[in-house]
Amino acid sequence: MKPETLKTLKQFLAAEWGMGVDEVRDEQVVSHYSKRWAIPTFIVLATFAIYFWLRFTGRLWLAAGLVVFVSIIVGSLIVLVLRSKSALTPGRLRRTHEVMSEVAVLSSGSACEPGAVSPDEARGFAMRVWRGLVFQIIVAIIIINVVCRLLGANVVSDVATLALLCVLGVLSGWQLSPHRQPESHGRSGREVG
Repeated sequence: MKPETLKTLKQFLAAEWGMGVDEVRDEQVVSHYSKRWAIPTFIVLATFAIYFWLRFTGRLWLAAGLVVFVSIIVGSLIVLVLRSKSALTPGRLRRTHEVMSEVAVLSSGSACEPGAVSPDEARGFAMRVWRGLVFQIIVAIIIINVVCRLLGANVVSDVATLALLCVLGVLSGWQLSPHRQPESHGRSGREVG
């Protein structure tokens, strides 16, 4: 992991856990993100394994059904994220302020101060970014499906659709799941999501 990436993740987790940046060790950051990647990676690999097993055993309708099933699951997760009224957690609020500042610099040439932006404005900005990402991925799925189906490449279409849906599913799950404070700091610290 690059030092600047580690530093950014450490700052994010320190804000999430209500700790100082110096209190968060590098091993904690690596361990936390390894655990956060473990379950989504297993689910994605299992989904592709089941899809290819169904395709190679001649169960084409079941393979197509799996793509539809994953679409329904991911669509449900997206709706949950979009309907979630919870405020941004400290780390996500901090990261959103950073992104808003970068956008302000790019669009107007001057940065916005994190204190000048209310948490509601930051949440609204984060949701606009999320809606934009979801819209772009859905448009990409539609275009890939239309083009590949016209070319008769159903497997390519299904695999590309599954890949994009898995990306959306993982991101949706992360939006909904909190960054729990490690057990080594006990339950006395604030657990934020």
